[in-house]
Amino acid sequence: MASEECWLGRVRADDWRRLDWKPLPPMPGGPRYRAGAVGAVIDGTPRVIFAGGADRPYNYDGIGYDEVPATAFDSVVSYNLDQGVWECHEPMPEARMDLRGLVFDNMHLTMIGGLDGQREVRADAVRWPLSEAIACNPDDSAQPVSEQAVANPSTPGDKRNES
Repeated sequence: MASEECWLGRVRADDWRRLDWKPLPPMPGGPRYRAGAVGAVIDGTPRVIFAGGADRPYNYDGIGYDEVPATAFDSVVSYNLDQGVWECHEPMPEARMDLRGLVFDNMHLTMIGGLDGQREVRADAVRWPLSEAIACNPDDSAQPVSEQAVANPSTPGDKRNES
């Protein structure tokens, strides 16, 4: 069973061989297995960006260790290191899992290879623009809030305007 735990490790200033760990809130949409990840500074804000991944641990063929096929995600979330919050972005062009990395360049993300939603090996690269980071849906689905919720800041669960 996947754990909802998330942790942030920071290298100690006095000893680069040691980390100080602190717990983070759970990732929106739940844990991901073999998602792509990259660190980036966007408009002066340091972030860790996660894209794709799967709903369960699986073997090389995309079949879970529990013999249930893994489901690939198309969601993109980032952890804002300055504000200490998770934020959501528009989804990837297609769901992918089994990603070993993610490239950030000029406000675009690029994923290379992985397994698609049918658990087929992909040898291509997909590049797409990274959308602005906004609050995630209150249902914890790792999808951005709707345009209606952005226009109506009193929408329940919208925490962007709270002090």
